[in-house]
Amino acid sequence: MTDQEVIECLATEFCSKHYQVPRGRIEKAFQLAKQELGDSMNAYYAVQTLLVNMLRDDSKPIWKISEQTETAMRKILSQ
Repeated sequence: MTDQEVIECLATEFCSKHYQVPRGRIEKAFQLAKQELGDSMNAYYAVQTLLVNMLRDDSKPIWKISEQTETAMRKILSQ
């Protein structure tokens, strides 16, 4: 899958009427995760896990992501 296809999957899941996370924020968080992890699928899982945890107000550590990257991603997604 291309990066855009992966982002589209995340957008389909989290840009819905229920979650209302803007696509641009998802894309920025994905790019940040991919920069750290170097792989689109790992970045997908990291962003998905972070969004689910944020929406559930859960503070479990995000899979394979450093604390600094998680903090930056949370900032982007919660603007």
